[in-house]
Amino acid sequence: MQIILKAILSVTASIVFLAAGGISAQPNNTYIRILPIGDSITWGYGSTSGNGYRLNLRKLLAGSNVTYHGHYRSGTMANNNNEGYSGKLIAEIETYVRGNGTLAEGPNIILLLAGTNDINIDHKSTTAPEGLDSLIDLVTTSCDDAAVIVSEIIPIGGVEQEARVQIYNAAISRIVAMRTGSAGGGKPILVLNMSDYVIAADLGDGLHPTDEGYQKMADGWLDGIKQVVKKGWLNANISDSVSVTSDGSTTAVLSISGEPATQISLGLNIEAELGRSVLAFVVVMGLGSVL
Repeated sequence: MQIILKAILSVTASIVFLAAGGISAQPNNTYIRILPIGDSITWGYGSTSGNGYRLNLRKLLAGSNVTYHGHYRSGTMANNNNEGYSGKLIAEIETYVRGNGTLAEGPNIILLLAGTNDINIDHKSTTAPEGLDSLIDLVTTSCDDAAVIVSEIIPIGGVEQEARVQIYNAAISRIVAMRTGSAGGGKPILVLNMSDYVIAADLGDGLHPTDEGYQKMADGWLDGIKQVVKKGWLNANISDSVSVTSDGSTTAVLSISGEPATQISLGLNIEAELGRSVLAFVVVMGLGSVL
């Protein structure tokens, strides 16, 4: 019975809460497996705790079951895993990520911010878009169930460097657009303009954010994750959390809370009998219920 359930129970939990005056989405009680990929900014360099944006983002996602993945560990937080490679170029990051097995850990959200070191070094800036293109291919091919949020790089101190930042960031949008349309297979990738959150004044050394800058980065990533939820891209596969009882039945529950007080609960009751499965869905919304 367990084999049957493992084969059929892949649940995509994406609930959109429509609030007056707009649409907001907040994942709650959802299994979120985040793989942060990048350089020293992903690692958390320049933050007093070494956690960078990761602990702040985890706090913003309170109510969800969040796990960070990655080969590296940095910062004071308990689950401090990440793929942040200090001082490395995009091509080097791809080599590390390709070889260490972290892509096989099953993330459902990948936070990708890479290229700062390439752009900061003038002679590497012309090859940076090509390198990012290859890195995106790697993560989308290896983790085809994951939503990928590709962040534009944050400002860099210096007039010449910042001019290169603008050119590179524009290239990021073109690279992602090639994959999100029908011709590119409609992959679940979006671009996040991190410069809407982090400005030059938020940098401690002209390259890395201060603690306040990292908090703003967490705010940006949260908005990106909300977009993922609204687009229905969050693949919250809960099969690993399901236990099968002796009679072959089990119950798994996901609940999503919206603001101000509306709660949407989706319960799944699965019975498996000799290879036959019956799924009953019960949706409870606010004050009423729909069977």
